[in-house]
Amino acid sequence: MDTIDLWGIRVKPCAPDDVIEWIRNNQGEKKVLLNHNLHSTYLHLTNEKFRSLYSSSDLTLIDGMPILAALAIRRFRKQQPSLSVSQRCGSTDWIPLVGEIDDGIRIAVIGASSSSNSSAVEAISRMAENGEVRGWSGYEGKEALISEGFESLRTFRPDLVLIGLGMPIQEEFLLDHWDALPAAVFATVGGAIDQLSGQQRLAPRWTGKLGIEWLWRLASDPKRLASRYLVEPFKLMRVTVEFQFERRGIL
Repeated sequence: MDTIDLWGIRVKPCAPDDVIEWIRNNQGEKKVLLNHNLHSTYLHLTNEKFRSLYSSSDLTLIDGMPILAALAIRRFRKQQPSLSVSQRCGSTDWIPLVGEIDDGIRIAVIGASSSSNSSAVEAISRMAENGEVRGWSGYEGKEALISEGFESLRTFRPDLVLIGLGMPIQEEFLLDHWDALPAAVFATVGGAIDQLSGQQRLAPRWTGKLGIEWLWRLASDPKRLASRYLVEPFKLMRVTVEFQFERRGIL
């Protein structure tokens, strides 16, 4: 993976097909698939527990145009190959292709409300017509899994587990219960479950290519996202300066 020196984060540029190929090649293994955007970068610099999971990630995708741009600048300075916009890959870019992984793929979906989870399971079942998809909500379902020691998840024998509990809860969930979880590829997907279910409107894919998906989301849900998109970037600027000073022994 490439390291973006500005924040000390590691990412690997991948198009959706690359992600599907990676999951296919890691079936039967216990792996972690994460992603980086500005929000996760801020948490990476301010939340030690969150950072510890990212440091052990098996694959971390670029899920934000600022991250892609920062890596592109680094590569340009080092005279390395340029990047494509398609290598900015969010969860809703690669999940629709899960049916290509394996005819009998087994997918677990953990997160969102019971109704949203059920609708997402139906949507993903259509994407993986020859597979099997089972869901647990992010509330009662998640707590039931924890209380039973994840026995029903192990019995299901998933190849891929989508965890959409929001940052940093989903990352802490993985860290806290890693030893009890079965062998599978565990992918943190944030709000993708609600987007796939139709609970939240999915941004048109062309907005991602233009780097304005965040603006579409902000307009769609300003109450929930105003702080993340309008305030947190300034906080990130501050902690970035602190991070750089610490690396140089100034602080």
